[in-house]
Amino acid sequence: MREEDKLEISQDDGHNSSASEQDIGDLQEAIKKPKIPAWLPDWKQTEGYPDPKGQVSREQWAWEFIRRNPRYQYLYRIGKRHKESWYKTFPNSVRFSRYFKCDPKVNKGESYNQYMARCKLKEVSPEITPKRQKILNVFPVVEFSKKIDPANPKPPQFNKYHKYPIIDTVSVDEENFYNSMNDLDKVFMTFSVALPILDQITNANAYLIEQQNNYKAGKNMVIYKGRVNFTPLRNYLRYLDGKISGATQVEIARVVHPEEDETSNKQKVNKGLKTAEYYRDIGYIKILLE
Repeated sequence: MREEDKLEISQDDGHNSSASEQDIGDLQEAIKKPKIPAWLPDWKQTEGYPDPKGQVSREQWAWEFIRRNPRYQYLYRIGKRHKESWYKTFPNSVRFSRYFKCDPKVNKGESYNQYMARCKLKEVSPEITPKRQKILNVFPVVEFSKKIDPANPKPPQFNKYHKYPIIDTVSVDEENFYNSMNDLDKVFMTFSVALPILDQITNANAYLIEQQNNYKAGKNMVIYKGRVNFTPLRNYLRYLDGKISGATQVEIARVVHPEEDETSNKQKVNKGLKTAEYYRDIGYIKILLE
């Protein structure tokens, strides 16, 4: 077996069961215990955060919340590492075109080095693999590139035709999450054959009636209900960053609101954190589409 073949196998795309189980465990860990990103601003200072009184675009505000989303960070990470380096390690391999979009076409038996020299190119574009495609399906970014790196302070190009989910519920098994992706009046649900079927049907019926009432009352509630108040968004970001950094709500309140009553401040931070997590997890849709 050639060396590049061994490397390719070692960088399996995650479709085998053990890799999928590892991905699920990694995601659960990322959500429960998010790592402190190196790019995270000092939450104790206002520098490094957008100024709500300045000319800050909706895209910039939305991006600040999206890039703090643990699931976004996870999907970007697994997409980035997927079959990205082996062709550079073995530049004489003739198999690189299997994983990249090559225009002009690669000649039969042509290696990466030969192709790049012939076409006078600096790089070729990676193919969209299932793991790269997943972040495009879940989040409204246009393409998989360095521009969607959470460390990038500038917002990427957003897909205005993205099919935003109305319901975004992640189950214990990350691959088993259900939502409405295509139309505002459709809901997709999963059932377990290991559990009592009638009980599930009863619960599903109640849930569907509830969603139907919400739909009649206000269409997509996530998108259309109310307007975004941009004034507190900087503080919301600081709340999130303080929590990720290990600060308590009391500590966050003392730093962000030093001149106000401590008890009321703690209540303000507690409520603000819930709102901040909402914007981080799905409320960014309201910011983008307002």
